[in-house]
Amino acid sequence: MSNNNKSSIKIDNNKKKREPASKIATRIIAIILVLLMLSGSIYYVFQFLFIHAHASAQEFNPDNLIRVGLMYGNGVTVGFETTAEHGFALGFVDAQNSFTPITQVADNALSVTSDCNLTNTNRTFAKTESISPAVGGYHIEITGSGLSNNYNNIAAALAGCGFAAFPAYINGEFRIRAGSFGTLEAAQIAVASLPNGISSMIAGLSGTITAASPSPTALSVINPSANAILFELDSSDRSVGLGMTALQSAGGEKTYLITPAKNKYEGVFEFKRTVPTYNNGVALTNIVTLEEYTTGVLPYEIGSSWPLEAQKAFAVAVRSYALSHLNKHYNTYGFDVCNGTDCQLYRGAGGASEIARQAVVETAAQVMSYAGKIVSAFFSSSTGGTTVSAADAWGSNPASYPYLAAKPTPWERYAEHNNGEWMSEATPTELYNTLRAKGYTLLRGPIASVMINSTPENSTYATSVTFIDVYGTSITITRSDTIRSVLGAHVLSANFKVALAGQTVALKDYYYADAADVFGISGKSGSGIAAASVNNGAAAKGNNIKTLSEDKRFILPSNNELGIADPENNADPDFSSMLPKLSELKITESTRYVTAAGAAGSFVFVGRGYGHGVGMSQWGAYDLAKLGYGYGDILTAYYNGIKISDYRDSGDVK
Repeated sequence: MSNNNKSSIKIDNNKKKREPASKIATRIIAIILVLLMLSGSIYYVFQFLFIHAHASAQEFNPDNLIRVGLMYGNGVTVGFETTAEHGFALGFVDAQNSFTPITQVADNALSVTSDCNLTNTNRTFAKTESISPAVGGYHIEITGSGLSNNYNNIAAALAGCGFAAFPAYINGEFRIRAGSFGTLEAAQIAVASLPNGISSMIAGLSGTITAASPSPTALSVINPSANAILFELDSSDRSVGLGMTALQSAGGEKTYLITPAKNKYEGVFEFKRTVPTYNNGVALTNIVTLEEYTTGVLPYEIGSSWPLEAQKAFAVAVRSYALSHLNKHYNTYGFDVCNGTDCQLYRGAGGASEIARQAVVETAAQVMSYAGKIVSAFFSSSTGGTTVSAADAWGSNPASYPYLAAKPTPWERYAEHNNGEWMSEATPTELYNTLRAKGYTLLRGPIASVMINSTPENSTYATSVTFIDVYGTSITITRSDTIRSVLGAHVLSANFKVALAGQTVALKDYYYADAADVFGISGKSGSGIAAASVNNGAAAKGNNIKTLSEDKRFILPSNNELGIADPENNADPDFSSMLPKLSELKITESTRYVTAAGAAGSFVFVGRGYGHGVGMSQWGAYDLAKLGYGYGDILTAYYNGIKISDYRDSGDVK
């Protein structure tokens, strides 16, 4: 905290008369009685522990940690509550991600707030200009050498004067603070009221007693039920953050940091006041090991009960994505990856099933690499029979992502999965309004025609679409994921055809021509190709996108169709050896025709897949795992030329 934020009051013991011995004895007895009465409310004082940084460095290895943003930017709030069954260790996190505990508290619910005057409404804190706040931002502050060794004595003496003390870490220095005042004047009066005994004790430690004011970079840890401050941290250059971990039980069962959304997190919570560009509040980052992070992604990116081999494939993909995107958001927010779909969905490890945990353990440290470099392992919900290359989706240099080339995926039974096939209707005016809202202001009226100009080789994704309004003005949108983004609620992916309602569109399908012979069954699986109709009862995204009714296509058979035990139940551990290599199956094409159903004059998007379509399909991985393929087969089916290896092996990947 800078000197501008506090007012020093010089202590001159010579100007104060010494108290008689009888009064001193009386004061000591009073202090003891007060401590006995207040022992419950100041329990945390006697739980104070100043733990050496080396212990935390062993537990949290900075070389193996991921910083995940949980609350940041304009999403921050004045305070954030966390619970932990057995209490918390509180301290600081340095620039190397090392967590140093300073104190432990037994309270099982804490709020980390901005350092300021606060109101408290149903455990929700807000800033206030009131000079009589629920929690004040002004404090008594004691500095000096050896404070940590004398903390209990100083805290007891302050408690005898009616001021609850708490440890503080201010710009790299351990200090003791006490009291919670609404104004600087009130804090200064409290400092002046302290007896000679406390002043002498501090003077003996070469210390000073001052009144501290709120700082725009400081944080408070508060018991929200009692409005009691338990710890404060300030880092004016934001080089360190306030750290929090959950204390573990003596019995050994895992204890988590739990958020108001009931998500359970491992590792360390790091809190910082946000930079001035964003809301003035508390930003939250979760610092976890790579394996903990992977465990916290799997339950939310794929189903918790999916087959083990699908879970293992995604564990490898999750690690690969995280390590290839370290520092993605560092310059803006100070963390590696966020917890949303811009990176990978992450909600902590509390929701992980046993099969997900098994997948993480059995693939520990494994990643995909190409030419010695960890790959950007993009994936989406479903791709709808083909993927699209990173170059065609985002304009990336094809040489930068050779493993993300477009390819048919005949094994994907997308019509059987949520949002795998869909149909969306938009009136000419609705389409015009959508495009105008996305910045295409050259358009002057309702859309008269929509034309798909190109699709890539080995893919059915639209990569160039032209829209012409009723006045003849046209705009063309290129790159498949830009098309998906611009059309917004009208489409689930750029893997679509478009027509006026009542017209027929031709959809290209890929299938394995020799699957029947290779798998030893008669006829192709689902060999009927017929026009699909709209299933009006299944809404997928908003009210305008509906799922197509099931359509029989040429696809790989399921295990049940093959009459072989389900590998998910581990009935045959060598099941995968009975399957042909996907690369050896012959892929061919077919065409099916679908009627665009909708109101007369409307445009209808007939589509497949959900998401950007680059890399792995989540549902396609599920289908391959159900068929019996291992996680290595699944990954190589989607990512060209990759190698699976341990990222810790020196010189193997980077």
